[in-house]
Amino acid sequence: MTYLLRSALRRERPDGRRGCGIGLGFVGVALLFVPRQALPDSSAIGWLALGFLTPLLYTLSNLAIERLRPPGEDSMALTSGMFVTAIVVTLVPRHYRI
Repeated sequence: MTYLLRSALRRERPDGRRGCGIGLGFVGVALLFVPRQALPDSSAIGWLALGFLTPLLYTLSNLAIERLRPPGEDSMALTSGMFVTAIVVTLVPRHYRI
């Protein structure tokens, strides 16, 4: 999905092989939506569609990281800062109940 969005925004040159691979992937995923074949209960189709929210958000995250990355910064330093921030955000609310 990142490649598709980058191509749509003209940040990456379209490539036929990648496009075919993505197309085959979407066909495979579309087969999950076929009732009584891969999907046992048609009422679960909403949950399956909700599952596509994760790759979409991951794609938007990749584009935001690319756009907002500070110039000249080391990837290891940025990743370490991200993990330290995640630890603080995760652990602090557990110790300080409001």
